[in-house]
Amino acid sequence: MAGKVKTKSILKEQLPGSPEWVEQLLTPLNTTLSDLGTSFGGGLSLVENFAADIREIAITTPPSFVTVSGFGASWARHSNLNFGPPGYGRTGNTCFLQGLITAGAGAYSVPFTLPLGYRPAAYRLFWDPTGLDVEIGSDGSVRIQTPAGGNLVRLDICRWQTNEPFPLISPYPIQIKTKLTARITGAVVLSVKEVNSAATLANGPVWADVQDVGGGMAQLNYVHGLRPSTTYKLRLLFLTE
Repeated sequence: MAGKVKTKSILKEQLPGSPEWVEQLLTPLNTTLSDLGTSFGGGLSLVENFAADIREIAITTPPSFVTVSGFGASWARHSNLNFGPPGYGRTGNTCFLQGLITAGAGAYSVPFTLPLGYRPAAYRLFWDPTGLDVEIGSDGSVRIQTPAGGNLVRLDICRWQTNEPFPLISPYPIQIKTKLTARITGAVVLSVKEVNSAATLANGPVWADVQDVGGGMAQLNYVHGLRPSTTYKLRLLFLTE
């Protein structure tokens, strides 16, 4: 005959160095575990119904403006260096291109590709004052009509909205080894500290975008509330089913 459910509470003492608000987070979690034990205590036998693991990592967020240093398809920065360097940036949910570049090879070619965090949700088309068009795909490709005679192309005409999370972590994504064996379902950031700073940014739960990739590995895609051009140390509590 099956025995009673054995619920396993999570104790704050098992999370050394965690801030005070963690205890408030654990209270509803442990209440849920207790309720499960009461509901299924008549016939379900479990050794453990919850597991967690803590890991500490360092991540760096990219700058809000990125200068393009390498071009494809024979494109290049315009010779007039009085203009700002060509590149891409983001302020809030508004993304933009900047600078002047000169003609590449082919009727339509790609001088550079935008990474995640800067891409539009759908194809966008912009017109240069000279009649040339600049196309930006949802895959981040910047495709430009090659001007006759090697004339310049103004990138400043391009501005669009995006709902992609920002800033992303670098390198993207990061895979983290945990001691967990069950499928990882989420993560809570216990603390967020800037490197070379005494500031602790997390005064309450900060949620991370993670996914299980098997073998106890978690892929960290995004952490909410971070600033560009900053290196952080994070302590993450990984949760399982």
